[in-house]
Amino acid sequence: MSTRVIEPMLLIDSNIIIYYLNGERKASEFLKQHRNSLAISIVTYSEVLSTKMNETAFIELCKILHENFVILEIDLAIAEIAAKLRQKHKIKMPDALIAATATYYQLAIVTRNVKDFKNFPIQIINPIDDDYL
Repeated sequence: MSTRVIEPMLLIDSNIIIYYLNGERKASEFLKQHRNSLAISIVTYSEVLSTKMNETAFIELCKILHENFVILEIDLAIAEIAAKLRQKHKIKMPDALIAATATYYQLAIVTRNVKDFKNFPIQIINPIDDDYL
């Protein structure tokens, strides 16, 4: 199985977008600094949109996500990587799919939930707790 590289992209986890939407300065600055190299998994897209909101806010959030992020779909190769990650590690399916997406595309993952991804061969960036600004 071959992997594809999308350069120079960062795979943004759901929690970073939620921090941004809640006005967290470090998340906002990080996303602003890297605005031309941001990707999200379709899993993150769905997770962020699943928070309770009215229809107008939902439509606006969809627009924000489409305009600011490359949205990466899940295909069979990513699903197989996620399955192997779940076989080997105790990990929730959404996190396995996000980790598999990062693995497949050879992307660093940007998250505050470092513990969810620390056992995988991917670079992890924590812009909230680490000093990246």
